[in-house]
Amino acid sequence: MVKIQYPRLFICFILLFINYIGFSQNGSVKGKITTSDGQPAEFVNVGLLGTAKSALTNNNGEFQINDIQPGKYTLKVSTIGLESKTSELIITANETTVIDFSLNETTQQLKEIVVFAAKSNNERPVNIGKIAIKPIDLPQSTAIIDKDVMEQQQTLKISDALKNFNGVYLMGTSGGYQEEIAGRGFAFGSSNTFKNGIRFNNLAMPEMSALERIEVMKGSSAILFGNVAAGGVINLITKKPDFNKGSH
Repeated sequence: MVKIQYPRLFICFILLFINYIGFSQNGSVKGKITTSDGQPAEFVNVGLLGTAKSALTNNNGEFQINDIQPGKYTLKVSTIGLESKTSELIITANETTVIDFSLNETTQQLKEIVVFAAKSNNERPVNIGKIAIKPIDLPQSTAIIDKDVMEQQQTLKISDALKNFNGVYLMGTSGGYQEEIAGRGFAFGSSNTFKNGIRFNNLAMPEMSALERIEVMKGSSAILFGNVAAGGVINLITKKPDFNKGSH
């Protein structure tokens, strides 16, 4: 039995020809979409339901979807601000179906989206640095917690808030009426505990509900801002009055 061997180029040609024949048997659909005043509707989504075939209208409101297998389809057009429409159509092999739409304006709107913008603690200037500089640009090691964190954690004492800082801890309580704080092995006294940038007597526990945020500068660089403050410096920032008038 004699085997016939065909050249590879000939086989590739046959495969391409078969694909071309199969492609040529498919149909297409095109059309133009306008608004109620006759203006072209651009960037309108046009798709065949139940398939992955879709297209967007161009600046002239025109669209075209190619390589569609013959059959019956439902064409849907939709966009924001204009009503959606559907239409039944039949795709015929080797033919282009033309269909146009005129869309009316609709009052349908997207749900309200509220965007909140706020600076993080790394973007807000800190008082503990003695200059109005962002912590992200400050060469010293700083840590900050604001009132939102303290309210969520229901902090009643400064030791509750210090759990958010690494290297700063409660060293003693002195009978429960005083909190002795330390950092990196060094005690925090009145010389390196500040309120609004001013040293104050830390023997009495501060009122947490009056604090806006707590700033801590750690490391040997804190010795520049306190007396023998090798362990760090704590700065308590109190809330400021709001002078906006309220309605009665």
